[in-house]
Amino acid sequence: MSAFIYAVPGATVSAEVLARIGLDKILAGTKPLTQPYGEGPEQSGAGFYLTNSGAVRKFTGVWTKSFNGEYFIGYDPDDPPTEKELARETQLRGHRVKLLDGGEWLIPVVRLIEGGSALPKRIILGAKGEVVEEAMSEYVEFANQVEKLWSDSLKVAGKLEGEYELTEGERVRLVYDALTWNYRVGVEEINALGLIGDQVIRYIYEAMLDGPTLQAIIKQLEQDKKKESGVNTPAGCSTAAGAKDC
Repeated sequence: MSAFIYAVPGATVSAEVLARIGLDKILAGTKPLTQPYGEGPEQSGAGFYLTNSGAVRKFTGVWTKSFNGEYFIGYDPDDPPTEKELARETQLRGHRVKLLDGGEWLIPVVRLIEGGSALPKRIILGAKGEVVEEAMSEYVEFANQVEKLWSDSLKVAGKLEGEYELTEGERVRLVYDALTWNYRVGVEEINALGLIGDQVIRYIYEAMLDGPTLQAIIKQLEQDKKKESGVNTPAGCSTAAGAKDC
């Protein structure tokens, strides 16, 4: 089993330490094994390894320092973690998109094609028996950004006027964020695996906006239309393009 290995310099590893250095969200829902070491990558001193793949013995992969300089990320380029190995135990429903590693990654649907949010909601039963759906706070910012993506896509298509609401950096950040909900990855892990390219970005956008559902509906309507045409066509007649009327 392949996995990322984290080297965290310091005397201890606790929930507070993981939150401070930014590993809490990546490792959320897991119980990583910890193993002390005497000398870390780049002579960073003693600390602890964290991994979901078992004890670290003779790690021969590569180490990169995190953006914030608080820890190191290790993995084997010849045997990188796959989407199956990095999948969170509970995932948001969505559409699968093939990324540059060849894996089919599950991208969460955020905005339903008919409108409204596809993200989990809290259900509240009122005093009079009324049912109220309430957005969960952890998804609000992400959902709002995807709504802006939808608005910008309408502007690109000429269906809406106005200035774009997202910068290029914000749009790409949405792509990265989409992967973090269903997988134990962050920006640096995604970069290390080389998952994102200019050709796959649009498919991730489409998945978040429920585009595959619209495509499936259109395909079904076309098939139904062909079936109806076949039923209404007298025996011996052709419905092919260019065929003469019977």
